[in-house]
Amino acid sequence: MPTELDTYKPEKYLENALFRPEIREAYQSLVDQGPAESNSQ
Repeated sequence: MPTELDTYKPEKYLENALFRPEIREAYQSLVDQGPAESNSQ
């Protein structure tokens, strides 16, 4: 997930979904859950 430090002009990306706080929070909650176990073989 890109941050403001990852871009040359972060103001160009203010309307980008990846820069919206609610999207970042949702992504972080997925990361915090850790890897999923797979039951398929």
